[in-house]
Amino acid sequence: MQLESVASYVNEEPARALSELDSLHQEGISGREANAKYALLYSIALEKNWIEDTDDSLVNISVEWYSRHGSADDKLKAYYYQGRIYQNAGDNESAMESFVKAEEYADKAEDITTAGLLYDAMSNVAIDIFDNASILEYCRMAESYHRKAKDGKRYSYTLLGLAIYYTIEGQYDELSSVLDSVKMFWDILDIRHKDSYYQFRLAEFKETGRTQMLEAGIEEYISEFPEDTVNWMSVAEYYLALREPRKALEALDKYKNKNTDYRREPAYYIHESNAYDSLGITDSALSAYKNYQELMDSINTVILDQDTKFLHERYEKDRLVTKAKHERATIALSSIIVLLALAWIIYLLIGSVKKREKEKRVAEKNLVEFKRQYENLEAEKNELEKIISVNPHIGRLSKKVLNDRLELLNQFFAAEITSDSDIDRKAGKELSRLVEDRQNFMYTTRMTFAAAHPEFIRLLEEKGLTESEIEYCCLYAIGLTGKEIGIYIEKKRHYNESSFIREKLGLGEHDTNLGIYLRKLLNEEF
Repeated sequence: MQLESVASYVNEEPARALSELDSLHQEGISGREANAKYALLYSIALEKNWIEDTDDSLVNISVEWYSRHGSADDKLKAYYYQGRIYQNAGDNESAMESFVKAEEYADKAEDITTAGLLYDAMSNVAIDIFDNASILEYCRMAESYHRKAKDGKRYSYTLLGLAIYYTIEGQYDELSSVLDSVKMFWDILDIRHKDSYYQFRLAEFKETGRTQMLEAGIEEYISEFPEDTVNWMSVAEYYLALREPRKALEALDKYKNKNTDYRREPAYYIHESNAYDSLGITDSALSAYKNYQELMDSINTVILDQDTKFLHERYEKDRLVTKAKHERATIALSSIIVLLALAWIIYLLIGSVKKREKEKRVAEKNLVEFKRQYENLEAEKNELEKIISVNPHIGRLSKKVLNDRLELLNQFFAAEITSDSDIDRKAGKELSRLVEDRQNFMYTTRMTFAAAHPEFIRLLEEKGLTESEIEYCCLYAIGLTGKEIGIYIEKKRHYNESSFIREKLGLGEHDTNLGIYLRKLLNEEF
């Protein structure tokens, strides 16, 4: 009961929750389930109190229990907070493994706030490993969940994540649009995120050559923040872009006064060198550049020393091995030859077995996917035959489209699955051709419904649905599930599109299933 009480306020009063949990620990927690709940709540409390825990021993108790018990919310949180601990420790690979497990429960859990935080964390990993495509994907997902939760602050933070992507990709029109959206939440942003906004905005002005806006933006930025919180290093960079080296040097002086370890930063010296060079003060420019070069050399030397040490150790080892070989030439040589021969034979045997096992797994996977696609196409063929037979007055153009599609499907069904472990080559080739032509498939499906169910299509158009959204609805209407649609059209996050369609159709978040609703709509008398 006490743990339930802590759970009710851990997000809003994390300091109080942490204190209470410490007291409960001293009293003792009995039972595996209670210990798992305690471990999860403690991990949440640490995170909410901005304590970057790197020890996974506690959170693993909750993961071990909730991996087999508990609700989707419990599983989502357990894996998410495990991933956050790995992320704090700098282990992005382990963090992403935990996040991917948490993702399995994101769309099943009621806690959409944690789901949004999950995708925020995944986007941060993507940023760290320079996986630009994933940055966009995860930020979009986080954005969607925060919007559903009506959490303006976290939504705006996610928009700044998108700003990173658009800056990296050089898509400055998109960057400008995102920053305009962030500005709408200005009053609820903390100082760190306000600073990020300005850094992105100033970078936009610089890269697009809008010098007047850059100049005004710098002045606005400096006036917005207390002097000791201004990022004077970036200010110096932007003044250099405006060809104002004296102001750049002033900014660097302020940075130096605030940061005692500036001597370790190559950026400081390269900006200083460029500023003096612009002023024609060559001695100072050369001195600053020399400092920059020495600093870069020292960084490279650390790497080189590590490599040299490795090479030296390897040389010593090789020298001793060579000496030993000379002392036992005949026996050693014979032994090595025999061992190498045996090792090679074992390697070939293991490789052969692994190759056969891999080929078997691939074949089994392909067979399952083939059968699933085969059944979907068979259902489409039956639907086309039914539509053509019961609608004799279909327009000539629509009828040609339907007959062409039906003929294509009939040609495919002339091929067969030959056995439970093999796929007929002709069938596989035809299926691949049909599946790859997704655009034509979507177009044909829409034409089918335009011909057979014009009132259905007209109603969707009146609701403001686009052609692609109508095509998406038609797939639901012929009986495909959301998961099947997502796989078929290669949109892993297809429920984003479903969400937009639901809004246009006036369906709430917890109303009936979209597929059921569309099929019911199709069967009603218009």
